[in-house]
Amino acid sequence: KPSQIWDLEVNGLYAAKLREALPVSDFQWMTEEESACLNIHELPDDALTKYILDVSLRYPHDLHGTGFPLAR
Repeated sequence: KPSQIWDLEVNGLYAAKLREALPVSDFQWMTEEESACLNIHELPDDALTKYILDVSLRYPHDLHGTGFPLAR
């Protein structure tokens, strides 16, 4: 099973993301089939269609509070 680690070298990643366009109208829900087929790694940064994803992250309890955040 392939895996990958992303190394993003961006000073002020939060500020860099704030400069990108956000969706402001014409929102649509995706079907389960559409969301299952969505590959976020293939979405171009300048695409006219933007996505807001609500995700849940599960990780082993022994990693809680270790000072190693798995997601921010």
